[in-house]
Amino acid sequence: MEKGLKWEEVNIGDRCGPIEYVITSEMIDGFANAVEDYNDWYMKGSPFNGRIAHPTLTASDQDVLLISKWGSAAGLHAKQSSEFINPARLGKKITVTGEIVDKYIKREKRYLVLEYLAVDEDGREIVRHRKTDVYLFEGGQGE
Repeated sequence: MEKGLKWEEVNIGDRCGPIEYVITSEMIDGFANAVEDYNDWYMKGSPFNGRIAHPTLTASDQDVLLISKWGSAAGLHAKQSSEFINPARLGKKITVTGEIVDKYIKREKRYLVLEYLAVDEDGREIVRHRKTDVYLFEGGQGE
């Protein structure tokens, strides 16, 4: 059987990551195209000494964190909160770490809550996310 999320093997306090990547022009341009947001701060330059990435660029890091730990991230988004602290700057390496902070069953659906933090190579916190998703676990939802 393929590696995947198993409800009984995912515990509050489990850590995910780190994952690392560098903010590139291609990432900034691709995200700008995807969300159709071409603010000059992303496309040309900002008061932060150069181009910056869209603040929500790191939102999908949750999937990469879960895949790196359990090999699966098949879920349905339920809710999210984010605290944007500093901009992610072009050329900076970003490190993302996460932790499972809650898991529960509601209406026979299995939920995981992951908090994750993105920090740049200078130790500057970029963003904190908290995401709750309904996940499909091996063996189905109700088993």
